[in-house]
Amino acid sequence: MILISIHPEHVKSIIGGLKEYEFRKISFDKPGTRLEEYFVIYESSPTKAITMIIKKEEMIRNNINDLWNKCKDKAGITKNFFMKYYNNHEEGLAIKINEFITLEKPITLLEIRKDYPNFAPPQNYIYLSEKKYPILYEELKKIF
Repeated sequence: MILISIHPEHVKSIIGGLKEYEFRKISFDKPGTRLEEYFVIYESSPTKAITMIIKKEEMIRNNINDLWNKCKDKAGITKNFFMKYYNNHEEGLAIKINEFITLEKPITLLEIRKDYPNFAPPQNYIYLSEKKYPILYEELKKIF
């Protein structure tokens, strides 16, 4: 399972159907790793909780201009925001969202830290492995 952080306004855009792509500057498919079907969404401040799980349809890696042209109609952001986000990057990655599940009861950062006191929400992503985060892993696995 991969946990990624997303700002609350982007989570709202996903729920509202305005945003069908989540953009990243880095790739998840490093050599020797399995590309995940589901992504656990940590909604950043002020929410500070795991609020959603998304199922990817596809991953699109491309140069910035082609990525924008392919995704712009359902990007959920402006071209200006997109270009500022990818400033000084030649290539970008888009996760095409197939479907999503919102958690009835979000898992707050405080709740996570009860079991994992040193847990820090990722700037990019972290793998939520069963070995490292067994309690959280099992709780999330029940959802999908």
